[in-house]
Amino acid sequence: MGIIIRQGVISGMILYAGAVLGFVISVVLFPKTLGTEVYGFAQWLVFTAYTLSMISLFGLNSVTVKYFPYFREEADSRKRFFSLMLSLSTALLALLIAVIFLFRPLIVDLFLDERSEAFVGSYYYLIPAMVVIVTYFELLKSFASALFRPRFPIFLAEIVSRVLTLSLIGLFFWGWIDTSTFIKLFAIKNGLNVLILLVFLRSLGALRVSRQGWNILRRPIFREMMNFSVFTIFSQIGNRIITTIDILMVSPLLGFQLGGVYTVFTLIATVITMPHMGIAAITSPIIAQAMKDKDLSKVRQVYRQTTINNTVLAILLFIGIWSNIDNAITLLGPEYQAGRTAAILLGFGQMVHVMNGYNGYIIIHSPYYRFDLILKLSTCVITATSNYFFIQWYGLSGAAVATAATLILVNLISQAFLYRKFGFHPFSANTLKALAIGGAGLALGLLLPAFSNFVIDIIVRSALITAVYGILTLAWKVSGDINNLVADQILKMTGKDPAFLRVEE
Repeated sequence: MGIIIRQGVISGMILYAGAVLGFVISVVLFPKTLGTEVYGFAQWLVFTAYTLSMISLFGLNSVTVKYFPYFREEADSRKRFFSLMLSLSTALLALLIAVIFLFRPLIVDLFLDERSEAFVGSYYYLIPAMVVIVTYFELLKSFASALFRPRFPIFLAEIVSRVLTLSLIGLFFWGWIDTSTFIKLFAIKNGLNVLILLVFLRSLGALRVSRQGWNILRRPIFREMMNFSVFTIFSQIGNRIITTIDILMVSPLLGFQLGGVYTVFTLIATVITMPHMGIAAITSPIIAQAMKDKDLSKVRQVYRQTTINNTVLAILLFIGIWSNIDNAITLLGPEYQAGRTAAILLGFGQMVHVMNGYNGYIIIHSPYYRFDLILKLSTCVITATSNYFFIQWYGLSGAAVATAATLILVNLISQAFLYRKFGFHPFSANTLKALAIGGAGLALGLLLPAFSNFVIDIIVRSALITAVYGILTLAWKVSGDINNLVADQILKMTGKDPAFLRVEE
């Protein structure tokens, strides 16, 4: 667990630094400087590009993490493996770009709002450009993760990318670029991250190509890799649809302005998953290695310990969002009142998702990975249908209900499947403790009287909630890792070991 804690804490710190920067950019500066319509269109471009990139990646990023252990030992094998992954992805990317241009009229006609349709028609060519950038970045990111070096690509995605966006907003604000130039530069800015990540991997001696990469095709393991790839691509597309179909559908059905409002609250809710995402980059390859070694006891240990740690933080963050939602709307502006209920529902769905742990990774890296495909494709039909009708009936709240319900359904089914096949789950008495403490923290956050100044209210309310929640969590010893981490920091700062806080592992 040592490498998970070290890498996870650092990755989590990077993610939260990125989240703070992203909040300032996405919630305050971007929509206020360029307007919610431009912001909504820009975010729709991003989510569309990431969704389409699932096709060009064809599950090869997951193949890289799962099967790299079979090629890790020999330098020549690593070269061939990386060469094959890059070659296959490039070929698929070329086919996808042709299809994107072929379906241009159909995509543009999906938008009911005339202004939104005009936006898409004018900048449609940016979609394939972004798909190219996303595809190569995600593939290189998977290489780094397979090599247990997840922090640098996370830094590029969460920090560098947002600094570039902030710079573009500044250039627009000072009148050095217009809206059209901003949109174009925003779409291609992450190409710089691809180049930087290439240099990083080359400097490690990790990314070396070989003309003999195609020789792997003759090896027995290639058929297994491709079977896994085929099932994974549909699973990833399904997962992407489940998690982003609301954003992709809100803008065509309600317009980019409401789409921008919804996206802001989606990003706020995503903060809840930051610790989960930070540790995932290192947890996934460890689970893959343990499954290869048939070490189910290690899988179970990683599953339980990471889940309770992430649960503690997820509940605290959900409480913070709910307790401060009115302050957030005051900061953003009255037009965001339409998304108040949606924000709470989205946050609840993300909290439940985190509380269920890395069930998806365990299924994907197990011999039963085909089940993940069946589950995701079935759920896709449900979430797409429910979003289509709920958005038209209930607006932004309808999208949030459909999304939260889908997240809960997927996790419930996944947990039942894992328990049936492996006999373990991530829950314990500590999960109930965390929920009980969370209930007390939420009651405190909602019952506290409001201050006249919303900034002071956010600071005081958040500080009191965090203090009460943190003290109760440590006192009740909900998470051994968190208690021991706090004890280590106290020992380091004071020279005295608070043994009463420690939990024996």
